[in-house]
Amino acid sequence: MKRSQTRILTTHVGSLVRPPEVVDVLQGKADGQVFNDGERTLIARHVAEAVRMQAECGIDVPSDGEYSKTGFSQYITDRLTGFELRTDLPGRGGGTARSRDRRRFPDAYREIEGSSQNAPTSTGQPQLQMVHTVCTGPITYRGQAAVQADIAVFKAALAPHRFEEAFIPAVAPGTIELQRANHYYKSQDEFLYAIADAMKNEYRAIVDAGFVLQIDDPRMVTEYDSMDPAPTPEEYRRFATVRIEALNHALKGLPEDRVRYHMCWGSWHGPHTTDAP
Repeated sequence: MKRSQTRILTTHVGSLVRPPEVVDVLQGKADGQVFNDGERTLIARHVAEAVRMQAECGIDVPSDGEYSKTGFSQYITDRLTGFELRTDLPGRGGGTARSRDRRRFPDAYREIEGSSQNAPTSTGQPQLQMVHTVCTGPITYRGQAAVQADIAVFKAALAPHRFEEAFIPAVAPGTIELQRANHYYKSQDEFLYAIADAMKNEYRAIVDAGFVLQIDDPRMVTEYDSMDPAPTPEEYRRFATVRIEALNHALKGLPEDRVRYHMCWGSWHGPHTTDAP
């Protein structure tokens, strides 16, 4: 990873707003299904445009905008086996679905998210989502073709331009774990490390292709808001350490200078008064 030695190198966090055509393609794609030739061509055209715009803006270290992915972390269900959408099994919650801020500002969240899709429950809290992504079987990596296609499209888009280097984001094991309920593995640690073992494949593919790997891990900090009562700093450090150890397990053997780490306090529009100090 290059450093800002003679001038400040510019970059961003990876995911860019998908064009409407790309959104239509992503919404029509089932998990595990490959893009057809027309869809791949459309995505490649938009990735090339996104890279061109990054060059014009003066970005030194661009991404592909993650245009082939249904969100920065939702996409991973497309690349891992063992997960399915269920209405008959409880989800894990967390994030904005279970937070101290949501309880503190229920009226604000109802107004922000809209009453038509999120009708209040008997407790006055909005019901965000009845369909949950849950683990119901063994987790393995099935995204080899998808990640290689992303790499090929991105390399083609980069070819006409001169950048310092380029990066591809991939979600962290801990964020995957904390966004999905475990209904298969005997323990949460076993669930977490099964994810870490599977994600090794994606991390290695990105680095082997010559890109900087960005690990996206927002739940490392946003989970603090989901714990009630609020944990002590020591309790939360212990909680975080388990997820960092799983991430290090997944990154074992990769050069440290080809990995960067991104975490944030969530991008939802709403009060943030109970974030981790």
